[in-house]
Amino acid sequence: MTRATSGPSSIGSSIFRWVFIMFFVLLILYAMWLVKDILMLALTAVIFAVLLTTPIRFFVKRGLNRPVAVFLTLILVVVAVTATAAVLLPGLFEQFRDLVSIYIPRAAQQVQAQLTQENLVQRFPWLTELIRRRSRVRQTNSRSSCWAVSPISAHKYFRL
Repeated sequence: MTRATSGPSSIGSSIFRWVFIMFFVLLILYAMWLVKDILMLALTAVIFAVLLTTPIRFFVKRGLNRPVAVFLTLILVVVAVTATAAVLLPGLFEQFRDLVSIYIPRAAQQVQAQLTQENLVQRFPWLTELIRRRSRVRQTNSRSSCWAVSPISAHKYFRL
């Protein structure tokens, strides 16, 4: 006899099963997140192994012995990386020079122009009251500063 699975207990067990599966999936994803650096290194190693074995097999099929094929493949990789760097680096250096000599100073001037008191008050009207309070506090402090002990001369009076 077959058992009917449309009752309330089967729905509860189905929900429990899905929650249980999701818990373990999240647990596995969290574990993978913890060891992501190791996994990325392993993935990189696999990619390099696959990419380097293809030319080695090609040279071995052409009659070279394996150590010579490995050496020749490594020489070709170094030449390819050097040629790529020789093509790409001058443009990158030029863009970096433009960034440092043109774009960053221009951005600094624009930021400095935007940070004037008039522009800030125009953009944020609530700053007007803060500026007035600050000027009042400065005036009060400048009048009473002759009686205050400055931090520089405090060491004369207190053993700090």
